[in-house]
Amino acid sequence: MDAEEGGILSKHIIHNFYQYIAQGISNLKWIFDPEAIYIGGGITNRKQFLGELNEHLFYLGIDNKKFKIDICHFKNNAGLVGALYHHIHAKN
Repeated sequence: MDAEEGGILSKHIIHNFYQYIAQGISNLKWIFDPEAIYIGGGITNRKQFLGELNEHLFYLGIDNKKFKIDICHFKNNAGLVGALYHHIHAKN
């Protein structure tokens, strides 16, 4: 049974995941003050990803109306695209 089906352990693990991601984003926000942060990876395929993440960020005092958090265009392939970009430019 997964979290969407109501597994208690799964829900706890996902809740902790969002807490850790939100804390990391909060740290980046306060240290570097970027205009936006884009997130990639398989977890971004969850329909409720941004909503759940924004709930945790709001709890930490991060207002998503003044700070943009969005999903990378390439989602789960963002790392591959970045590696390809690095490979192409490292040869020149």
